[in-house]
Amino acid sequence: MYGIIFLSYLGLISGFLFLTVCIACGLYYLSEFIEEYTEFSKKLLRKMIYFVIFLHLVILILDKFPFFLIMFSILSHILYLSNLRSFPCISVYSLQFIIGSVFTVLNHLFWIWHFRLYFSSLLTNSFTYSKKKNYEGFTFNQIASFFAICVWLIPFSLFISLPAGDNVLPISLNGFFHDKA
Repeated sequence: MYGIIFLSYLGLISGFLFLTVCIACGLYYLSEFIEEYTEFSKKLLRKMIYFVIFLHLVILILDKFPFFLIMFSILSHILYLSNLRSFPCISVYSLQFIIGSVFTVLNHLFWIWHFRLYFSSLLTNSFTYSKKKNYEGFTFNQIASFFAICVWLIPFSLFISLPAGDNVLPISLNGFFHDKA
């Protein structure tokens, strides 16, 4: 009995390490792709932001999510859009980036707060916490997909693209660093 338990823990640890290496390789590849194709990446990020804003509006209309949270998320994505003006040279010291980072954390916390009762009902296998009918049918996959696409996709994409500005030639920066002096 102890051998199979040891084997299961060994498999779990090796699977976790393999998954970690795969994620790290994928992030490295995405970072290299963004560095190599900065203009395409900028256009793709812009379209992704518009798509996520559209998804927020669809969720507001169809699923009756709270208006304040949807508008706060849309405002967060508009701030991310303003960071694309200086892409790929996003300065981490700029006010836009700092406010965008604060909004990222707040957006995540607001949505966690919004789903808190539903998360607790998932843990207790009781779906009676929510009085609203449209919250009773959410599965963990739906909530996780919402967070991955509507909350985390754009901030993580911008975070991955931060090193892309390191390899840009100084002549193509159009006075980016001259304004800082």
